[in-house]
Formats: sequence, C-alpha cells, structure tokens
Amino acid sequence: MGKAILSPEKAPLCFLAENRDVKRKAYRLLIQNSDEVKSIWKDQGINDDKIAEIWPSWIRHAGQWLLNIYGPTLRSDMPHEQLLVDLV
Repeated sequence: MGKAILSPEKAPLCFLAENRDVKRKAYRLLIQNSDEVKSIWKDQGINDDKIAEIWPSWIRHAGQWLLNIYGPTLRSDMPHEQLLVDLV
C-alpha cells in the first residue's frame, strides 16, 4: 500500500490536553460544518464508502500513537470516534 491516506502527521492529535468544554465545542464545530469536514477526504479523491471502511483503522492507529505519546496516563476516549456517524 502506498502513502497513508490519514496519518498522525496530517491531523492534530494533541486535543487530549484540552479541557472537556473545549473538546465539546471543537467537536460541535466539526459536526456543524459537515460539508467542510467531508471535503477533507473528498478533495483527496476518497469517497464516503472508503472513509467509512478505513475510519476504524485510523481510530485504532491514532489511539496507539496517542498511547505512545501519553503512555499509561492516557485516560481518554477518542472524542471523534463517532464523527462519521455524527456528520450525517
């Protein structure tokens, strides 16, 4: 497989350091601008079916990356894990 479609180098992963209210507001902004969010992958030629296929893998990959950064102190879920569902 070639270059990763989604990689930690392309996404801000330091959101865990923010407080709950900031995370909620940021997530709300994402789902309120669903067309803009979807354009992130559509502009790369990735359709909705493909992003749905690779999203679980991305969440696992990002979670592992975060675990490597934060170590055993990581006590947070991926707040955007259900993003694709919420963008509908």
